[in-house]
Amino acid sequence: MSHDRADDQICEQAALYALGALEAAEAEAFAEHLAGGCEVCAAEWRACQSVVARLGLGGQALDPPPGVRDRLLASVRTASVTVRAEEGKWRPAGEGLFTKRLFVDRDRGTVTFLLRAQAGARLPAHRHAAVEECLVLEGDYHVNGEKLGPGDYHCALPGSADESLYTEGGATVLLIAPLNSEF
Repeated sequence: MSHDRADDQICEQAALYALGALEAAEAEAFAEHLAGGCEVCAAEWRACQSVVARLGLGGQALDPPPGVRDRLLASVRTASVTVRAEEGKWRPAGEGLFTKRLFVDRDRGTVTFLLRAQAGARLPAHRHAAVEECLVLEGDYHVNGEKLGPGDYHCALPGSADESLYTEGGATVLLIAPLNSEF
């Protein structure tokens, strides 16, 4: 899909891509989009890349005061993350499927995200290389012949396979899965 003008989202995506600040999957998707020939995004990215190149030359290298690194790491370890219902971006993940990333835990190698499935949506069959946890928040979610509803929890263990995943009336599901598991 090519764009006809650069909006705020395109500008932000191009800047983060130029800085190397996108998650791996997002960077890959943006690179594929650029390779697809969207000149609007390519022009925005080139402009950002030019600025990023100059940033590296503009600053003076300084050593931080003693203890700053330790204090910064301690504050990051004790920080918390809150994502409000209206925050974040729902991204298409297949026909009638949308995901919203909530948290990436690089230490554990997991991603926590919401899956919103429209009525009749089906998820692709897949095998689990690691534990995947699922909590149905609303709607109906069918996993391998078992119907789950709000409050129901399902855990797929390593080596297991999901052959049939679908919703009849629509569903919102919280998933905690390995980093490469988002659709």
